[in-house]
Amino acid sequence: MPVAENIKAHNALIDQILLFMVDVADETEMSLDPAMDTFYMMDTVVLKMPAMLERLGQTRARGTGVLAKKEISAQMKIDMASTLAEMSSTLRAQNINLQKVIRFAPALQGALSGPGKEFTESAQKVFSLVREDILLERFLTPSQDYFNLTTVIIDSGYKTMFDVLIVEFENQLNHRKNAAHKSLVLTLLLVLGVLAVVTYLAIGMYYSVINSVGVFSRGARSLADGDLTVQFDTDGHDELHTAGNDFNDMALSFRKLLGHIKQEALQLRSSAEQLSTTSQQISASTGTQSDSASSMAASIEEMTVGVDHIARNAQEAQKYSRDSDALAAEGERIVQSVVNEIQLIAETVNDSAAAVEALGQQSDKISAIVGTIKEIADQTNLLALNAAIEAARAGESGRGFAVVADEVRKLAERTAKSTQEIAGMIGAIQSGTETAVSSMKRGVGRVASGVEQARLAGNAIEQVQQQSREVMVAVGEISVSLSEQAAASTEIAQNVERIAQMAEENDAAASGNAKTAGDLRQLAESLSSEVGRFKT
Repeated sequence: MPVAENIKAHNALIDQILLFMVDVADETEMSLDPAMDTFYMMDTVVLKMPAMLERLGQTRARGTGVLAKKEISAQMKIDMASTLAEMSSTLRAQNINLQKVIRFAPALQGALSGPGKEFTESAQKVFSLVREDILLERFLTPSQDYFNLTTVIIDSGYKTMFDVLIVEFENQLNHRKNAAHKSLVLTLLLVLGVLAVVTYLAIGMYYSVINSVGVFSRGARSLADGDLTVQFDTDGHDELHTAGNDFNDMALSFRKLLGHIKQEALQLRSSAEQLSTTSQQISASTGTQSDSASSMAASIEEMTVGVDHIARNAQEAQKYSRDSDALAAEGERIVQSVVNEIQLIAETVNDSAAAVEALGQQSDKISAIVGTIKEIADQTNLLALNAAIEAARAGESGRGFAVVADEVRKLAERTAKSTQEIAGMIGAIQSGTETAVSSMKRGVGRVASGVEQARLAGNAIEQVQQQSREVMVAVGEISVSLSEQAAASTEIAQNVERIAQMAEENDAAASGNAKTAGDLRQLAESLSSEVGRFKT
């Protein structure tokens, strides 16, 4: 088999052995040991020490190969550094375990301190050698010397584990086993002693209970026969003696109770006779009351019918008042709408009158402008005439100017004529405008009068509506009052009817009471007879 596979198989086998040791500790419940000294001893022997020695073996194999080749790969360096860190941690935990074992079992200090210290110092030498000579790649130590050194330390570790730790672990377990055996023997002896005492007490209690039960049985039979003078006399000072005293007190209470019952039975008989007589009188009075209540119920029912009829009429009147109020409200709404429309018409007419009046004012301005134009035309005509005269004086040279002056004069005449026509038209427009404004003002006055009349009509309708509402409210109150009165009358009639029924029921109950009183008297006589058989 190749070396690599051999090493791999060896490591796998060692791992299985270590796991098997852990399983054995779990199966034997050593891993749950409640005693601190043996628990930490078990943890060292089963977990810490074997794991430490196995890692030392792996370090021995790897370090020997590296020193033989005098070279180390990066992966090998990482693996050895990791193993070295794990060994340091395991060694520290192992030393802590041994310190705790010594603390909880001081007698083991001499046996554990020396080997533990020696192994720790030897392991530290290997750790230093690996760090300084292998991990730092100095390779000064011969591979055979390294192998021999680590082998000596591993053998020393196994010797310490088998010859010291496991032996002391077995001694501690044997010591605990012997202590447990002694404790078991003492417990069994104590249990046997307790059983003997309990048996003695049980036998004594049995005979005591049997005697007391006999006393209770005889006393109970006497009580059943009616002898209440019996006494329960029991020996001892236990619970049965207390129960006997309680039964004596109970018999005394029964004697007192029966004495009171005899007296009460006599009083009950007398009271039953009085109750029978009283019930007969109540029955007669109740019959008369029932007849009167029935007559009253019939009268109230007739009154209720009349009140219901009046209430229905009042409800119809309330309906008519409500309809009248609705019509008045509709009339008020229509009149208000008419008033609003008339006011809009009045505003429109006022706006039209203002517009026409403004038009008249514009006509006055146009008339003034036309007058100005006429004056200009007259002046132009005069100037044209003067120009014609001057042209005639000039002779032949002024003839052309005379023609122009003549045309200007004709144009001025036509302008004057047109301005006269425009002035006439403007005068007609002003006359029509004044007439329209006057008519519109009269129309506005009439519209204002119509608005006032409509407002008065609206006020009148509003008053009618207000009075209609008041009538409706009054009729409603009358209707509500009549409804309440009708309901009250109906309730009174029902109450009177119930009174009549109750009177009839009272009559029946009074008759039943009379019969019950007779039965009660017979029962009192029977009770006196039954109580009389008891001996007090």
